Amino acid sequence: MNGKIKKTVKKIISQLKDYQPEKIILYGSLARGELANDIDLLVIKKTKKNYFSRLQEINQRYLDRWRLDVPLDLTVYTPDEFARAKREKRVFIDQVEKYGQILYQKTV
Repeated sequence: MNGKIKKTVKKIISQLKDYQPEKIILYGSLARGELANDIDLLVIKKTKKNYFSRLQEINQRYLDRWRLDVPLDLTVYTPDEFARAKREKRVFIDQVEKYGQILYQKTV
């Protein structure tokens, strides 16, 4: 991970903590150690909001103010959705599980 992207990821994680996620996982080419032109993050958060409301909320709350030089793909799952996707062996979650890097995990 080059210095600029590493600094950007740290900034994002630091600010996403106030969103109160359970976990933040880096996935995709950056997590696999490949040359990356974007940042892929899976945020796991307890919430009753539907998927599209969550995406809208996180985009309005963070993406508009970050003004990043690097494209960012944020996906927000609830713990139940994540567990269900694992049970169903969805390819996306398999890749996250295999190559993903946990960058933040809420402590109990």
